[in-house]
Amino acid sequence: MSSCPGRRIYIKNRASFSAFTLVEILLVVSLVTMISLTLYNAFSNGLKLWSRSQHLSVEEDIAIFFEKINEELDNSYAFSKFYFKGRTNSFAFPSRVNVWQKSQGKDAAIKEPGMIEYFFDPLSDDLYKRESNYGVAIERKFSGEDRLIFSKIKSVGFKYFLRDSEGRLFSTQITDEMPRGVRIDVTFLDGQGQEKNLSKLIFMPMAQQL
Repeated sequence: MSSCPGRRIYIKNRASFSAFTLVEILLVVSLVTMISLTLYNAFSNGLKLWSRSQHLSVEEDIAIFFEKINEELDNSYAFSKFYFKGRTNSFAFPSRVNVWQKSQGKDAAIKEPGMIEYFFDPLSDDLYKRESNYGVAIERKFSGEDRLIFSKIKSVGFKYFLRDSEGRLFSTQITDEMPRGVRIDVTFLDGQGQEKNLSKLIFMPMAQQL
């Protein structure tokens, strides 16, 4: 007789305990869901910002490259023992290059005639630069290591503008003659995976004879 009430109390307490656990689980699931959504939104926004910054960084690097090559072409010259070699994915031209020499116990850069070449490797999608001073360029060679300018660029192309016998400009993708201008086309993928193109047309000054 006394065991029955005890049994009823036990069943009632078990039911109450089970109901409390279910509520607790629902609260935990809801909390985890909210935290997961918050983290996902933060991660997604972070990726968008990173992609945008990468896209801007590539454009800034290309703009700096354009300015640098513009300066180098401004310093170009015509020299019978050096050469201009223009191709679709590369071009070499005589210009003034930095040569490091000892001066009063310190390394100092001086400008001297030399050669500069830019070339695009379609297998690695990389753009490289190399140069040589007068002594090496006179042998039509390049010294030192190739310097990486751009990595993972979709394409880099060069087009050259010359004058015909009547003084009219025409374009070509292959020339061994000093041109009047060079157009550089750089194609790359932005942060959204979309193809973008930046171009610059650089007109060269009348090449100085050296």
